[in-house]
Amino acid sequence: MYPEEYKGAANKKTGPVPEKYREAPSKITSLK
Repeated sequence: MYPEEYKGAANKKTGPVPEKYREAPSKITSLK
């Protein structure tokens, strides 16, 4: 559904979010 780097950013929450995902931070938190 999402690239591994997206999942990694969502799981760690401490790492930098890829530029193309910064637009939707809500999707990152809901992805857990």
